[in-house]
Amino acid sequence: MPNTPKNSSGLKKASHFLRDAMPKIGGIPTLRSRPKSPEVHVLDPHAKIAATKSTLGGLGIPTTKSTIAAAEASGAQPSALKSTVVGKGNSKKFKMDETGRGLPVRAFPEATTRRVLQAYCASLEVKQVQIEKLYKQHKDVIENREHADGSKKKFFDVSVDDSMAIFDNHRVEIASYIVLSHMFQREFPGLPAHDGKDPRGISFARYIIWSCELCRMKDFEMIEFFFTCLLQQPLLMDPDFFMNMGFLKSLLKAIHKDFAENKRLHWLVDDILPHNNEGIKYKDLVKYAYKYPPLLYPIIDFQRVWRRKIFGETVWGIKLSAMHDPVENEEA
Repeated sequence: MPNTPKNSSGLKKASHFLRDAMPKIGGIPTLRSRPKSPEVHVLDPHAKIAATKSTLGGLGIPTTKSTIAAAEASGAQPSALKSTVVGKGNSKKFKMDETGRGLPVRAFPEATTRRVLQAYCASLEVKQVQIEKLYKQHKDVIENREHADGSKKKFFDVSVDDSMAIFDNHRVEIASYIVLSHMFQREFPGLPAHDGKDPRGISFARYIIWSCELCRMKDFEMIEFFFTCLLQQPLLMDPDFFMNMGFLKSLLKAIHKDFAENKRLHWLVDDILPHNNEGIKYKDLVKYAYKYPPLLYPIIDFQRVWRRKIFGETVWGIKLSAMHDPVENEEA
């Protein structure tokens, strides 16, 4: 009999809650519980953003060309952007720089993937030793052919179950489930598309890149990305997307575990939001979330927890300060 994953109760609770709380409204598909079949929610090919653009969906996600250009502009030597493999046989190591000992090449089998990852890390000034630390944290899961529940997994894939486990019974459990169960399957320029055979298994390169993308988003980008995962819509939300009162309250139930007994939230929804008992536009909800942070705070809180998991908040605080111009932030 397969072992039950440590966080199975939390995942079942979250998936059942979402199934009940997010009905089909206005043609928007319901969020299913974690898929067990090959069915997987990836971006529709027609909705892909052209790889020649410098950003993806307005979220500041660099494409292959812009990532390499940014890495070169930051002072990285051209040779540093070439895939470096040392050793022989099963002992072959992939090295992006000289700060670490190298990672198993079998975790990055495609040369293109290695080059994309190397250029991406160079553009963010992420070092080999930091990636190796992440690999060490997940090594027992990565170098295993099974998920925690005993189902089959590709050798050297990361299990999404492992990432979700830290949020079991956490205040941001449901928000984390919504994002993590969809994020890693999304397209990224240069990376092979997720094949959909195992929605819970993802390549380590895909794990690194999308984890970093999540960490480097600004608050409004994080909120937009959450809605993208929740509604399974293209990467750019329609600012005039209208939510009726039933949808709005179902949404807040999905974000806040304590919504039923949280009097402050009910006060904000019933007396502060400009809905006239009809509904509210997405752009107005986000605007009021900036004035009244508790409205959507679990989304931002989840991102902060994830930053602590991926390199630490101090590292991301420095990186974000360097990436975002203070004047631009002030205007925003």
